[in-house]
Amino acid sequence: MPRVDSSYLAEIGDKLFVVNREDESGPVNNATIEKINRYRVNLEYATELPVMSVLTVDNVPSFGQNAFALSPTLIFKPLIIVYKNLEAMKRLINLVDKINNNEVLTRVEAMNLVMIPRMFSKSQEIVLEYLCPLFDDVKIDVEDFKFELILEMKCIIHKYAKTLEDIVRLEEVIGLQKAMTAMDYQKQVVFDEGIQKGEFNIALKIKDVLGIEKALELTDFSRSELESGKLNNR
Repeated sequence: MPRVDSSYLAEIGDKLFVVNREDESGPVNNATIEKINRYRVNLEYATELPVMSVLTVDNVPSFGQNAFALSPTLIFKPLIIVYKNLEAMKRLINLVDKINNNEVLTRVEAMNLVMIPRMFSKSQEIVLEYLCPLFDDVKIDVEDFKFELILEMKCIIHKYAKTLEDIVRLEEVIGLQKAMTAMDYQKQVVFDEGIQKGEFNIALKIKDVLGIEKALELTDFSRSELESGKLNNR
C-alpha cells in the first residue's frame, strides 16, 4: 500500500488480518497516532480485513492527554514495540551463530541484520563492524531478499557510522555496489518484459484487423506466437 512503512497478511487460526507496521526513528507524538489510524482506515477499506497496527520506536514514547481517544466512542492504541527492549546482545549472538553454522535464515530472521543496531542504546558503530561482514556469508530462503537487506543496511550505516571513511568502507563490505547493479539489472528485465508484452498486444490487434500476414510483416513475432496468442520463451 502507498505511504505505509510495511503491511502484510497474517493468518491467525483460520482468520486473515492485515498487520500494518509503522517504524519511527524521529519524534513520536499524538500526530503519529492520528497518522497510523488513517493508514488503518485506508487498509481496512482496501482489503476488507481487520487491521492490526504496530508502532516500532527507538525509545519509549510519551504521548499527550487523550492521544488514543480519537472520538468519544473510538479508542485506538497500536501495539508499541521499543527496540531497546528486544534483547539486542542475545539476538546478535544468535544471529552470528546461525550464519557461522551456514544455516539458511528466513526473511524474518535475516531482518535482524539491519534491525539489531537500533536495538542498542550506544556503540552502534561497533555493532556495525560485527554485522556488515556477515552479509558476505548469510544464506536466506529467498535469495533476492539479500539485495533488499543490503539497500536497507545502507541507511543504517549512514545513521550510525562515525566518519565518511567508515561509510564508504562498510558499504563496500556489505557489497552495496554489486547489489545495486543486480537490482538495476532486475528492474531492466522487468521493464523490457513489459515493453515486449505491450508490443505483442499491438501485434495481435494488427492480426485481428489486417490479418496475420500483415502482422508478420510489421512485427518481429513468429507465426506460431501470433496464431496461439502466446509469447514463446525468449
